[in-house]
Amino acid sequence: MRSLCIVVPSQEGEAVRKKLSDLGLLDQDLHIKHEAKLLLIPIKERSAPGELDGKYEVKEEDFESRGARFRSYKDAVEGVPKELLPMLPTSFDVVGDVALIKLPEELIRFGKKIGEAMLKATPSDRIVAQDKGVQGLERIRDLEVLAGQGGLVTIHREQGLRFEVDVSRCYFSPRLSTERTRVATLVRDGERVLDMFAGVGPFSIQIAKTRKVEKVIAVDINPAAIEYLKKNIVLNKVEKVEAVCADAKEYIKTVDPVDRIIMNLPHTGFEYLGDAIQACAEEATVHFYEITDEVETRAKDIEALAILLGRSAKVVGTREVRTYSPTESQWAFDIKVYISPGSGVQAK
Repeated sequence: MRSLCIVVPSQEGEAVRKKLSDLGLLDQDLHIKHEAKLLLIPIKERSAPGELDGKYEVKEEDFESRGARFRSYKDAVEGVPKELLPMLPTSFDVVGDVALIKLPEELIRFGKKIGEAMLKATPSDRIVAQDKGVQGLERIRDLEVLAGQGGLVTIHREQGLRFEVDVSRCYFSPRLSTERTRVATLVRDGERVLDMFAGVGPFSIQIAKTRKVEKVIAVDINPAAIEYLKKNIVLNKVEKVEAVCADAKEYIKTVDPVDRIIMNLPHTGFEYLGDAIQACAEEATVHFYEITDEVETRAKDIEALAILLGRSAKVVGTREVRTYSPTESQWAFDIKVYISPGSGVQAK
């Protein structure tokens, strides 16, 4: 199909595509075309370049149609037996333009067809991969590409920030966006913040970008995560974030007391909580995340642990962040930590 298009260098393509979409000028019925190091992005009308500072050439080209629109990828799936259709996942993660889906064993052999259906139904997605789970201390997803092309490096946009991430080498969860914003709004001017399992920096960078902190120390044991964290510090033009590649359990013993600690390691984070409590300043806050179905019991465990360590702690808030399984959810525990047992039990 013949259409007007805007000619953009590949490295600028995603930003321009997003801008065109926001302006309502992107023609989502047509596929974007790749030519050498350029992208040809189909547009609905010639006014687009003016909206983008007149930077790019506009011309006419032939494009492939995306075909019919679908309410859901389930409507686009072909070749999956009717009796298995109820097993199609109802939700999946999208990081940038990469969709990550977990398939039950019965559907694995239909993975390619499911991936192709997802791309048909969601034109903004570029690639679909099956998520086989997170592996090891470095939290690396075991991924298998089902459909699409272009690799697993992407730019994820969140709260006006951009995070470059290779989802095959670094862990990133888009489902914590609201939680990251919530925590950032609680940070006070002048705080020293420790992000113990920082990944590519979504908590750390949002805090440093929006609050007047003394410093955010962002730690991760995965060298690839630290590589992208450093890129994202530059990408978002933030200061006062120190990226550290280290085992948080060992590193935390070397830091000066901190005012706030973020512990987003929901499967095994409790193993680190004692060290975090001991690293707290005279009065501090810990944001601890855990996958559990025993929230009240865990809150009592946290307060008892602090007493054993010669401190005082009070769980001042709990929040369900996301559903993890039919019986468990990921919960946020906001913990106030004080210098000695029995002191300062009220939330501030």
